[in-house]
Amino acid sequence: MTKSPHAFRSIGEVSRLVSVATHVLRYWETQFPTLNPVKRPDGRRYYRLDDVLLAAGICEALREEGLTIRGARRLIAQDRGASFRARGRLRLAEKLGLQAEDVLPAQAKAPSAVTAPDADLAPASAGLPKSVTPGPARRVRAPRAEAASHTLPLFPDLEPPLAAAPTPVDPPERVVWLSRLCATSGALRRRETPLPAAARPLAAALREVHAAVATPEA
Repeated sequence: MTKSPHAFRSIGEVSRLVSVATHVLRYWETQFPTLNPVKRPDGRRYYRLDDVLLAAGICEALREEGLTIRGARRLIAQDRGASFRARGRLRLAEKLGLQAEDVLPAQAKAPSAVTAPDADLAPASAGLPKSVTPGPARRVRAPRAEAASHTLPLFPDLEPPLAAAPTPVDPPERVVWLSRLCATSGALRRRETPLPAAARPLAAALREVHAAVATPEA
């Protein structure tokens, strides 16, 4: 007597349908929480149609497409295994004798099962009337940020040094020349050997210019 596609199947039957060993199916249960057959107190496992289709889809993804267990687990988490069950459905349609009404598994037929992730991500105010629905969070926080920008800091000493640093101003030309003359004068003083006779007039002229620039204006 042929079993109904929705009948419970033992792990041995699923092993023959999917073409994997029973210990592999047990290992997949530890790696894929979505693959969760019914377990009796004596340890026997009974696979529902969704479990059989999911196991077949996992087998195809891992063995034929070369997908890793981590990658398969990530894909199953996105749609709760619906895409993997679709693969298993195509793989086992002839063996299980699926009819037109059995094309979609029980979880895929229920729209709430597929849209559950979107429902979990919906805001808590989704069920409130429009009159009491709070406005966007940005409209509440924007005035606070604007008001905070005009208040004084509580601990100005802890502010970054660059925040209070004045804008650098280019030094006047007189200061630049003065610094150059000081550097030249220092180099001349550190010179151990006397200057050549041809360079002495230039050194004297530099000293005079340095003295004139260093003298404050009346």
